[in-house]
Amino acid sequence: MNKILMSIILAIMVSGCTTVTIRDQGTSKINSEPNYSSSKSFFFWGLAGKAQINVSEICGGKAPAQIRTERSFVDGFLGLITLGIYSPRSAYVWCNVDGGV
Repeated sequence: MNKILMSIILAIMVSGCTTVTIRDQGTSKINSEPNYSSSKSFFFWGLAGKAQINVSEICGGKAPAQIRTERSFVDGFLGLITLGIYSPRSAYVWCNVDGGV
């Protein structure tokens, strides 16, 4: 019984969500639909793999209003069932528009 409980606790800890949000200082978090969203592939617990996003291309030369990367529950679950061999991350970009976001 203790092994099952410890396994459940470990699974919950490993599948936790993480988020990194980048935006201009003093601006509030944007919660609307992003202009761009994609899942990027990483391997071996995130140690292998490289993802690049061309924000200038996505936003048509305008500056981004907000960039966010996250490891969602689904991303964590995929990493858990593959024992970290496949460890995806999600990426989102919001572009500045005239008169606000």
